[in-house]
Amino acid sequence: MESIFITGSRGDIGSRLKTGLISLGHNVRESENETLRIENKDYFDAIDNPESIDVLYHLAAISFVPLSWENPSDFIKINVLGTSNVLDFCNTYNIKLVYISSYAYGIPQYLPIDENHPVLSVNPYALSKNMGEQLCEFYGKNF
Repeated sequence: MESIFITGSRGDIGSRLKTGLISLGHNVRESENETLRIENKDYFDAIDNPESIDVLYHLAAISFVPLSWENPSDFIKINVLGTSNVLDFCNTYNIKLVYISSYAYGIPQYLPIDENHPVLSVNPYALSKNMGEQLCEFYGKNF
């Protein structure tokens, strides 16, 4: 089975993903130090044996939309810089990445929403997630 690292493994989705992957027999790893922050490079310095990781699921983010209006720079710092750090880490160790994003399309212009739907950032949280998706696309094309 694969060795999987999950950022944001203590959140609602991350904890369920962790449980599911373990039940399938995967070796699931997570940050052991809850004080480390994804937007800081030292988050990755604390990962033992990173070359053994096959897949990284990136769920670490700040997501409370009303707060994004009060502190938009925090959302950019954590969600965008954190994703950039994840991408650098994955690139360095040739790790496959699964980037979890949400709320990217804004108010639907039609249903069901498909890949051709315009992306409309209607709040700072959505903007930060869209920027993270753009980073993933850039890294995917260039690295």
